[in-house]
Amino acid sequence: MSHEVIPPSIEDLKAIGIDVPTEGKVVVDIFTEWCGPCKTIGPILHALKDDGKISLVQEDLDKNSDLAEKYHIHAIPTLLFFKDGKRIGNVQGKTVDIPLLKFFAEMVGGATIKMLKDEMEIDDLSSYNLKIIQHIVKDGVMVGFPGEEILRKVIDDM
Repeated sequence: MSHEVIPPSIEDLKAIGIDVPTEGKVVVDIFTEWCGPCKTIGPILHALKDDGKISLVQEDLDKNSDLAEKYHIHAIPTLLFFKDGKRIGNVQGKTVDIPLLKFFAEMVGGATIKMLKDEMEIDDLSSYNLKIIQHIVKDGVMVGFPGEEILRKVIDDM
């Protein structure tokens, strides 16, 4: 069985006692009392709720073992995003350009790298960059807290 976070549907959540509104933008905040980032994100989510941007449902993972076990949710905070009763798809996050040599140095830890193009070795990799696109929300789930600015952008883009 996979250890990835499997985001449940509104029906799945209801079956384990979590009621989620089926209209508008909804964020389900899965947290614990002892989680530092959860304590940071909580007031931001409440401010967004107070501003009328979202409906907020919070669930303490320590008090809902069914949620953790059945849906493999072990990382906190985990946010589930719904719009009009459906989990939203992906929301693209930031894009990072990294020099290819730096990427390889960090990823392969000193191994010898040879890049080929049309079966010919590329002698000078210094002119190549790697573009990495980080998805902040994938399949309606955000794990961790990337910062208030990104969270607000995700909610605006929902």
